[in-house]
Amino acid sequence: MPIRHRMTLKYHIMTFKTIRFYLFIAASALFQSSCNEGEWLDISNNKALIIPSAPEDFQAILDNELIMNQSYPVIGQMGADNGFIPQSAFISLAGLEKQAYIWSADVYEGRNAVTDWNQPYKIIECSNIVLDGLNKTGSKDADGQGVNSIKGAALFFRAFAFYNLAQLFCKPYDGASAAADPGIPLRLSSDVNVRVPRATVKETYERILQDLQLAESLLPVSAPYVTRPSRAAACALLAKVYLLMQDYEKALEYAGKTLEINASLLDFNTLSTAASSPFPAVTNGATPNTEILFYARCIVYNSMRARGSIAKIDTALYKAYADADLRKAIFYAASGNYRVFKGTYSGGSITALFGGLATNEIYMIQAECSARLNDVPNALASLNALLQKRYRPGFVPLTAGSAEEALRLIVTERRKELPQTAQVRWEDLRRLNRDPRFALTLKRQIGNEGFSLPPEDPRYVLPIPDYELALNPMPQNER
Repeated sequence: MPIRHRMTLKYHIMTFKTIRFYLFIAASALFQSSCNEGEWLDISNNKALIIPSAPEDFQAILDNELIMNQSYPVIGQMGADNGFIPQSAFISLAGLEKQAYIWSADVYEGRNAVTDWNQPYKIIECSNIVLDGLNKTGSKDADGQGVNSIKGAALFFRAFAFYNLAQLFCKPYDGASAAADPGIPLRLSSDVNVRVPRATVKETYERILQDLQLAESLLPVSAPYVTRPSRAAACALLAKVYLLMQDYEKALEYAGKTLEINASLLDFNTLSTAASSPFPAVTNGATPNTEILFYARCIVYNSMRARGSIAKIDTALYKAYADADLRKAIFYAASGNYRVFKGTYSGGSITALFGGLATNEIYMIQAECSARLNDVPNALASLNALLQKRYRPGFVPLTAGSAEEALRLIVTERRKELPQTAQVRWEDLRRLNRDPRFALTLKRQIGNEGFSLPPEDPRYVLPIPDYELALNPMPQNER
């Protein structure tokens, strides 16, 4: 049971049905780590266990942070260029992390559970249970009002899960080929017996947009807990989606809508550069980190974690920070001759990387889209507003003589601002590789063996797990 439910009086007053639901959710959360997706969905769809019908039942499903706010995908980031794994550590890695790091064709090596695939579909199933339940019951809350915020939250969670899956298992969005490129299975019903084929990339993104746009109209402007979706969070995710679709006007519009609601930025001068955990914890669904729009955290892997990661930060990336840039000390800690990442917005002693949404990313989207639309003054205004909160006193605003120069500055600063936020760097490599100005060939060296990942290589799309194909036959991705 999430902490805030123990702390909030209204959740102490429960019917037998609600208590039974909580027991079911607790059991499913404990069981999920030992199940594959099909098994878990069979349990979650067993109507003999629980039939949620009241608004508090549906809210409880969405408030189960163990499923809805944790273990977000991060496997793509293993293949990005912000870190490297020393050979001694590489040898000790588990198969999946090792194969993802060197962009192997066989990433999973026969694994019968891939959390980066399973977990989003668990979130989708929970969201569909709520949406189907609300449609069937026409449920109202105790004051006779509608349950718009619950429906909006379910749509947001489903859209975010579809989004995360698309960044791993689909080609990057390309308007010229999206109608033919294979997407993901868009499960829109809680009935897991319904087989769902792969949609196209176009249909995948259309569904994400449709869910988010409806969610935006239903959600409250802000939420009482950062673990619950809000209108600001929906606008932020819409800005991210439109950025990937290269619709810079729409991305700029939704970035602006987000910052109209919450434009807060942390002044890094108020944080301890010496702290091993520089960002405040999330407690009972609340946090002093006012940049957080929606809180989620990623799967913890040995190479993808804050503090104690076996992956070291890319030396060139670390050297790119100016000495007066506080991010250099707040994001990173010494580890022998190298640096490891410590500055996760997950907060406190949590080692999982931040997988949610925060205003710093939205400022970067606003800056980039302005530059791409040739609005240099506003591009620099957004960028410098952020950087002023990241540097020691005396920061001199950055300047640019052209939109091209401004864009290059912003792309560089985006990498420095969001080095280990979710899979942002992986997503950026996928989209920027289509632009010769920013295309990169990634390289690894393990002993005498070299590995490379050229721009737009098929390995920027992960294979669908074999066990999923056995349950639900569909075309596999090229590797």
